[in-house]
Amino acid sequence: MKKIYLVSLLLISTLLWACGGNVEKKSEEAADTLAAEQAQRMPVVDTPDTTVYGRADGFGQGGFALVADDGRLLELALTNEADGSIDGHYARIYGDRDDTARYAVTICPDGESVGTVINLSQLDRFTSHYRIHNGTVIITDGENEDPVVIEQLDDHNFKAKGKSGKTYSFKL
Repeated sequence: MKKIYLVSLLLISTLLWACGGNVEKKSEEAADTLAAEQAQRMPVVDTPDTTVYGRADGFGQGGFALVADDGRLLELALTNEADGSIDGHYARIYGDRDDTARYAVTICPDGESVGTVINLSQLDRFTSHYRIHNGTVIITDGENEDPVVIEQLDDHNFKAKGKSGKTYSFKL
């Protein structure tokens, strides 16, 4: 019974962490500080993975539709504020918004909003050596795994800082 309680507590904590606020990066120093803080808060990978995978079916100003791999159509808000504001609870979006791209998302406990959105179509252009666990990209190199905080992901660049301290930077 204690194990079920602890696993449930870890899962809820991970989901709440994934739905936390966005932090603006004011300088490169602030970005390094943010990356270091986020790397310290990375989820434990022995918790159940709640990441949902699918293809976007359209983005709007405050939300998007995702056709999940299991066939479900999810209409999700990019903020979990009831009044629609973005005050501190806007989803973390890595990569560009593309109406037909493949995405990995974490869904907040409310079931109607997202915590993290990762454009897999763009990420796949730079590396195939990764896996995702609860919205965290983990770069794999043989037996080594390094959870990373994405600093930039677009059509031409991928830059991330690993929990190990290593910086991953790829350009097309």
